[in-house]
Amino acid sequence: MVKVAETIVKEREFSYQGAVYVKELQAYVKKWFGKNGYDLFEKGYQAKASDAGKKPIISVSNAKEAMVGGKKVVEAEIKVSLDVEVERDYEETWKGKPVKRFLRGFFDKFIATEKDSEIKRMAKREAEGFMEMVKAYFKAD
Repeated sequence: MVKVAETIVKEREFSYQGAVYVKELQAYVKKWFGKNGYDLFEKGYQAKASDAGKKPIISVSNAKEAMVGGKKVVEAEIKVSLDVEVERDYEETWKGKPVKRFLRGFFDKFIATEKDSEIKRMAKREAEGFMEMVKAYFKAD
């Protein structure tokens, strides 16, 4: 059977507790996503990003607003978590007839192994790059 999606990075997390300039953090994350070709969807204090199986989530809890140096900050607990999945048949081209599924499985297992390995390495590098960017933001803050 053909695997439709494979998890490459599971529950990579980073936590921070302290004062955060929320607008600055959002701009910093949006800039990274734009630079790397991903879309960012936000809802309240939770930001979700999804593109080709990437689903980072920034959650803010126990938030209290304060003023630091004339700027509004949020004193909060922040958790950034990241899961990365590679989806192979996102257009459902190989879904349906058993012969198509067999051919796709054969292709994935015996022909496209080098390309598959490179895609997985790239996904891991980008996930690590995102998490390092988040850590760098909080160290600089």
